[in-house]
Amino acid sequence: PATLSTIESTLTATGTLRSIREAEILTEVKGDLFLTAVEGIGRLSDGVAVTEGQVVARIENDEWIVGANIASRKLSRQTAQHTVKEKEALFARGLTTEVEVNNARKALADAETSYEEARIKVRKTEVRAPITGVMTEVTQITQGTEIQANAVIGKVVDYSQVLVDLRIPNSQVLAIELGKPVRVSNYAFTDRVFDGKITAVDPVLDPATRTLRVMATVGNADLMLRPGMFVRAEIVKSAHVDVVVVPKKLVVKRQGNDVVFVEESARAQMRQVETGL
Repeated sequence: PATLSTIESTLTATGTLRSIREAEILTEVKGDLFLTAVEGIGRLSDGVAVTEGQVVARIENDEWIVGANIASRKLSRQTAQHTVKEKEALFARGLTTEVEVNNARKALADAETSYEEARIKVRKTEVRAPITGVMTEVTQITQGTEIQANAVIGKVVDYSQVLVDLRIPNSQVLAIELGKPVRVSNYAFTDRVFDGKITAVDPVLDPATRTLRVMATVGNADLMLRPGMFVRAEIVKSAHVDVVVVPKKLVVKRQGNDVVFVEESARAQMRQVETGL
């Protein structure tokens, strides 16, 4: 039986997946490195999911902490706050000048800035994940080993979406535009197709290969696709919805025309047809 369905004209290309975002994790101070413990695993390792701002390691450096002098700066801030209240109360009663009140407020502002600087300095001993994602390339150095400032101790990759770079032949350039649907598949998942769309089109062709670089973004909520995978991408150039379709093998050539054979009164009748996509 003939049915109604959707017929598409597609273009197939191949490419390698990469993560939507990735970020290196750097230490900001020198000291002894201790990676965060993960329940059921031990110390932090590759494959552990982390969230933005989560502490993934700490740096022990007593000299750095002492230099921050956070307790003294906190006390100075509290004293400055108390002084401002006293000066404002005296000014309200006409027992001091506005200049003295403003000087007290300035001293408070300086004390608060000094205290915040100390807090920021102390926070640098906690190494935090810069983005939400999964850990990779985590350092294998022994816990408690001294490490320098600006050392890379790992990387976070976010592959909740993945990117794939495709090379499109010059002959197909006019069929490519932003937003076109893309379907991605990998031989490891024979019955699964992942939907995406074109999100970047290079306006200039590669002069060496005469191909157009196209980037597609593909959803990956269940994290089945992995950065580095080689995939097959199918770009939908155009589609016709709710058109009459029959199996391709039933359309045959007779005297240069496309025909099908229709059963009518127990006999096969030849009918000429015009094919679409």
